[in-house]
Amino acid sequence: NKAATPYLWYRSVLQQTLKAEPILHCHGLHEWAMQYWPEGAQPPPSAKYQNHLSLRVSRDVVNQVVERKGISCTHVDALRYFAPAAGALNYHGYPLKREQQLSLEQPA
Repeated sequence: NKAATPYLWYRSVLQQTLKAEPILHCHGLHEWAMQYWPEGAQPPPSAKYQNHLSLRVSRDVVNQVVERKGISCTHVDALRYFAPAAGALNYHGYPLKREQQLSLEQPA
């Protein structure tokens, strides 16, 4: 049944999420990866609507933390908002594809 296909997909994502070990060492750095903007790189996508807002820490601090720690993000949807330069720093790859969601999804 074609109408059931999305339901079955999301059910399988949720089942996988329940079975997977959580990755607790990501420290929420996907948020920082969205603001990562080293010199000479393309601006992050958020720059077009957030550029007038100041960050709580300097751009240099954001860049240094992301570069030092790297990123360990498995969430397919979060990676869509990464700054282009941050993708290569993700341990799990970039871009992640929807088909990988079943093998990568986890509860943290």
